[in-house]
Amino acid sequence: MANQVTIDDVVQLAEIESAQIFTSQDTPQHLLEVIGQRSGFNWELHIGIPEILISDDYWPYRVVEVKKGSDWPKNAGHGPVIPKTTLFHTVTRLGKKGIEVIGSNKTITLNIHQ
Repeated sequence: MANQVTIDDVVQLAEIESAQIFTSQDTPQHLLEVIGQRSGFNWELHIGIPEILISDDYWPYRVVEVKKGSDWPKNAGHGPVIPKTTLFHTVTRLGKKGIEVIGSNKTITLNIHQ
């Protein structure tokens, strides 16, 4: 029987270190900055926005990592240190109070005064 790959094998929540929001005084746009940590060189980070709003107060922005290649060989050791990654994303959806950034290790709530 062949190995079956599931969505959990190629997409997972990523660790996040920090998140902050920048607001332009000239336009109503907001820029989200997230510092995250990949699991390895074969993963890349993305910010995902679900279509369904669970709470009216904060719109969830999930930081996920997507596998882009094969696994690190099991007998290869730990390998090089993976640097942190800084992501930028234009905020397109807001809850009544702001957004929340969701990672595997924590959730960061950011209030945005409109």
